[in-house]
Amino acid sequence: MNAHEPITRLPTGINGFDQVALGGLPVGRPTLVSGTAGSGKTVVAIEFLARGILNFGEPGVFVTSDHLTPAPTRSGRPTRSHGSAVR
Repeated sequence: MNAHEPITRLPTGINGFDQVALGGLPVGRPTLVSGTAGSGKTVVAIEFLARGILNFGEPGVFVTSDHLTPAPTRSGRPTRSHGSAVR
């Protein structure tokens, strides 16, 4: 990759976020979302994953170290607590 090549970005579909993120998240790279408690990190992650699954059929992975919640299950328990439609 050349330092002068533009970074290909993937729109998240989250209102306002794509504008702030210069078009979305970088394609093919992991993205770390950090912030203080209550800043919306989990909401952003679940919104991004839900929109990718529901709108584009894209799989995704949500890894967290902030919570003491059980590991995600096929029931979608961790996402239900945030009101996601993904099950």
